[in-house]
Amino acid sequence: MIAVSLGILILLVVLVGGTSFPLTEGAELEFNPDFKMAPYMDLETGLYGYIDIEGQVVIEPRYHYAEAFSEGIAVVAESGSKGTFYGYINKKGDTVISLTYQYARGFHEGLAIVSQNGDLFVINKSGDISHKIPDNMIPGDYSYGMSPVYSSFDRDQINVSNSGYIDRKGNMVLEIEMVEGYPFSEDLAQVQVFVNEDDVKWGYIDQEGTMVIDPIYENSEAFTEGMAAVATRDSEGHKKWGYINQSGEYVIEPIFDSAFAFSENLAVVYVDDKGYGYIDRNGQFVIGPAFKMATSYSNGYASVRTDATKFKCIDKTGVARFTADNKLIFEFR
Repeated sequence: MIAVSLGILILLVVLVGGTSFPLTEGAELEFNPDFKMAPYMDLETGLYGYIDIEGQVVIEPRYHYAEAFSEGIAVVAESGSKGTFYGYINKKGDTVISLTYQYARGFHEGLAIVSQNGDLFVINKSGDISHKIPDNMIPGDYSYGMSPVYSSFDRDQINVSNSGYIDRKGNMVLEIEMVEGYPFSEDLAQVQVFVNEDDVKWGYIDQEGTMVIDPIYENSEAFTEGMAAVATRDSEGHKKWGYINQSGEYVIEPIFDSAFAFSENLAVVYVDDKGYGYIDRNGQFVIGPAFKMATSYSNGYASVRTDATKFKCIDKTGVARFTADNKLIFEFR
């Protein structure tokens, strides 16, 4: 489940020490690969650039799409008369893998998924192909040396017998009859399976492929910090989110309209007619709910949207580190 409506991501903002790193012309500074920055979209131009945690632009907005950094490099895209093409840059803004793909994902465990000429491939950081994804299959990111693969989202074409988890060479290592699956996190992975001919639900498997938490949920998130957000239906049929532990027991009752993974002992949740806010491990609000968008905490900071054009980087008390107008800020890494 993607973090918020319309695909707004649950994102991390990371606090680092030292000065910011917007390189000016002629500057000669030693580059720090751990320097944190986030992609942002300029709401006036629709172009993407990168900003640091001080609110200073590091890479001017020139891309038609950009993602957060993963393992030191990030997906970016440029559009032209021949279409939109994806590739990868480093934190200096240098292109490290040419923008030649019709689609690309971030790197995980040194591998990333790309699309070229209608086929899906897994590549390494040199841009070399590791293996091809079987036709009509949808892959997930690598974690614990495995990637989920499952059939088309078109229910008429689903073939659960071909789904499961592949290793780094593309060999099937776990055969799971699933409609959809996600990467492993804290030893478990959420999978969607048929519970009868007409209904699908989410549950959790271990690394042996055993269903250890029964598939009874309408939706689910990965386990982080010992808990996972899951959705069920209330007595009136409304979808409500809460949190379970790895025994499948509720630790926070399902009372929220949306809920996302814990990070640094806080989690973003959504309440209808109020907005996004942050709860602690007891399910109590510590900030909000009052925001139009909110991201996960990392190193004590998160990003929130307060109105249509204004964004803030806040600490765990809700105090702003910086504010930004007309910059839709994504994940700091």
